[in-house]
Amino acid sequence: QFIGPTGLTWILSRFFVDKHFTPEANKLTSDLVQHIKDSFSERIESRGWATDRVKKASIEKVEAMQKIIGLPTLPDAVDPIALREYYSDVQIQPSLALNALSFAKSKVNSNWMSLGKPFNRGQFVLSTLTANAYHARTLNQIVLFAGFQQFPIYDVEFPSYLLYGGMGSVVGHEITHGFDNTGRNFDKTGNATKWWDKKSIEAFEEKTKCFVEQYNNFTILAPNGTNVHVNGTLTLDENIADAGGVSSSYEAWKKWENEKGKAKNLPGMQSFTHEQLFFIKWGQTWCSNIAPKLALTLLEEDVHSPAPARVLLPLKNTVGFNRAFNCPKKEPICELW
Repeated sequence: QFIGPTGLTWILSRFFVDKHFTPEANKLTSDLVQHIKDSFSERIESRGWATDRVKKASIEKVEAMQKIIGLPTLPDAVDPIALREYYSDVQIQPSLALNALSFAKSKVNSNWMSLGKPFNRGQFVLSTLTANAYHARTLNQIVLFAGFQQFPIYDVEFPSYLLYGGMGSVVGHEITHGFDNTGRNFDKTGNATKWWDKKSIEAFEEKTKCFVEQYNNFTILAPNGTNVHVNGTLTLDENIADAGGVSSSYEAWKKWENEKGKAKNLPGMQSFTHEQLFFIKWGQTWCSNIAPKLALTLLEEDVHSPAPARVLLPLKNTVGFNRAFNCPKKEPICELW
């Protein structure tokens, strides 16, 4: 309880960020997010299944999407005075239980004091030490914790194809969440409204059937040796986000490369093209070794598809991958954004 949002996390975060998330890294991430937002907007414009009205409103939503990178704005963890004020009503006690109670009281008091005041969109619901990122539908916001922007997913020294293949695809994933089967019901201000017309809704739903069927047909091996199918309906939002994320990041990277020039080759990796390394980095990002029993439990409960499906199926839905590895079929199997 001393590391979460109700504890001393923001003091700890200051020390962590000073050492592990430099201003250079912050700017690099900020630029990367903007490049991928631009790429995603261009992809929206090219969607023939959506009406012009829905495409225009969708692009406005992307443009309005707020990015919070590394640290919250409330409290301002970089400012010692702001931190002292934030923790001013916390009484440090000699007992673990009493300290937990003191932090809880401080949080409750803070919640009461915020009633009737404008909501600060720069708050975090989790510690920035968390190795994660998320999209907040009701705020139209993506949050990238400093704990997530670390090696091996992210490093300022990475060549562009690794940066966009890993971190960039995750950023694209979070942006796409604003337009998945749930996120599309929220407008650019984060309000749940009906801003899609009937024609676009019907076309969207028809497109998503392909994803549901594709993932339903994917199986993993259960502990008893049988093949168990992924639930394509349960995982639909995440699968849409994976596909949109890797595609929009790939296009953002290619545009960046055309403007800035090709990055250097990696030693010992000369047998791969930069395009191939982009997608290898995507696969490496989701690489994991999970016990079969846990994998089966996650298959029943987790809204994310199992790692093998997250690696393989979005690539089958990406034109860039099919071309990079000279696949017989160049067009994606399923495509939405």
